Amino acid sequence: MAQVVETEKLRMTARLRQAVADGLAGLRELFNGAAQPNRRREQHTSFTGSVIVLTASGTQYHGICRDLSAGGMGALVSAPLEIGQQVRISYKHPALGKQMAFATVKQRHGYRYGFAFTDTIHKHA
Repeated sequence: MAQVVETEKLRMTARLRQAVADGLAGLRELFNGAAQPNRRREQHTSFTGSVIVLTASGTQYHGICRDLSAGGMGALVSAPLEIGQQVRISYKHPALGKQMAFATVKQRHGYRYGFAFTDTIHKHA
């Protein structure tokens, strides 16, 4: 009887380990992006710098840019922005200096936003 119980414990442990391994593999695939193809229209460059987001009501939010392209940027901003909202973004480009861009909020995942530039105005330092 004891041997039957021990054998069943081993089988259950093996099944549990396999389920955990399968779950971790799925998470790795999700976080590494293997499940999602890159659908961006333009090449994005990793870029870290401060940004200021100004809403139409005049409210100003500070954030951190995480990636940048000619058509937009991804940024972490602690703000209650809505998808489709029009904003003005100010930031310092490493090669072009101070920049100001009008943009539309395209994506939101918590405080991670995707902005699509609608017009860019170059400012000189």
